[in-house]
Amino acid sequence: MKKHIRLLMQIILAVLFITNCNTPETTMPNTIVPTIKESAQPTNPPKPIKTPYPSRTPKSTLTSTSTPDFESPTFQLRNSKELQDFVVFNINQGKTITDINAFFGSSERKHVWVDGSVVDFDGDGVSELFLTTSFYPEDQDNIENSYVVLKKIQEQYSIVYSKSETAYHLPKIEFVDDLDSDNLPDLVFTRPTFGDDTGADIFVVREEKSGTNIIQIGETALIIDKIFSNTDNKDNAKNLVVIGFEPGWGSSGPGRTIEETYFISSEKYGLLQSSYLPDNYRIHVLQDAQIAYNSGNDDLAIKFWKQAAHDQTLENFPSTSIENDVPEKYQPAFAVYRLYTYFLSKNDIKNAQVYWTELNNRFPEGSPGGEFIALSAEAKRLLKISHDTSFVCGGIYEYLNSTTENVNFMMEHWYWGDHNLDIVDFCPLPR
Repeated sequence: MKKHIRLLMQIILAVLFITNCNTPETTMPNTIVPTIKESAQPTNPPKPIKTPYPSRTPKSTLTSTSTPDFESPTFQLRNSKELQDFVVFNINQGKTITDINAFFGSSERKHVWVDGSVVDFDGDGVSELFLTTSFYPEDQDNIENSYVVLKKIQEQYSIVYSKSETAYHLPKIEFVDDLDSDNLPDLVFTRPTFGDDTGADIFVVREEKSGTNIIQIGETALIIDKIFSNTDNKDNAKNLVVIGFEPGWGSSGPGRTIEETYFISSEKYGLLQSSYLPDNYRIHVLQDAQIAYNSGNDDLAIKFWKQAAHDQTLENFPSTSIENDVPEKYQPAFAVYRLYTYFLSKNDIKNAQVYWTELNNRFPEGSPGGEFIALSAEAKRLLKISHDTSFVCGGIYEYLNSTTENVNFMMEHWYWGDHNLDIVDFCPLPR
């Protein structure tokens, strides 16, 4: 019996073994199981820092600036930026600068002024519009000037350059020309710097590598009459020329017309030369003679001295510092004195004698201008001793400042005209 039970158990075990061998094997994925490392906790962990919320900002009581209605007939400007936007808006509506200025009226002191010029600054065949806009705040004396370049993009003008400044006068567009020879146009505008339009800053708007730029090329003290460009015969380059009036010192003397020339290149700019234009005042002819003499042009100096001595058509401007002045005597007498002392300094006794005789005959001692006879004698005495400039000039002015001769009236006559330091010089030698 036991034998049969053992055999049965063996058969069951064999069947189970065969069954397990026929079951398909399952492949486990190659999964990496992360190892969780426990971090040690501090015994007394710090308390978390609480960041307070920012305090609430109270609401502003100011009302937000609304978009202006440029088409409203009651529209009022509030600032210069709004003026720029107003101008661009109206230009895109087909309005002209004349229309825009007319909108603000034509009162004696406008609070708005706009000027403009069409210029193709970058040379792409599409002209830009250069504008100057000026806004007067009613409660201030200064002006807010803006310089704006508008370019047409998709049939609408947009601001591509803008620069602003605070000034006391309106800018003025002068002319357009290629001044720096880069085949691109340059625009010149000016802005007065002092009262009564005396003096002005000169600016050029031009295209540079970095884009449109405004540069100041000069500052003139003149009341500008004309400003233009011309071609320099030396290097065939264009220069900017300013012709203007220089008032007399303290309004006591006659002003002069001056020509200033400015050179402009791609990198440099500045004043090239300044010269007086011919003038009909005798005092200015004497000034031109002194300038020529100081520069070593003796022939031109002699020409001007002769003109001042003998030209009866020249206008005589009296001094305002003395009463009962006699410029028609003192100014020609001075010219004859300068001719006499010039030839004396050159040891040209023949010509010196000619003007010594004229001085005594036309302006005898005791008459207006006769004081130059005594001064001529002193110059002769000094030149006999030395031809050193310091010695002779020092001696002449020591004599003029002395009280032994009646020369004070003669000196006072020239006081008003000496503000340029080149009008008269009593020293017979060049300094």
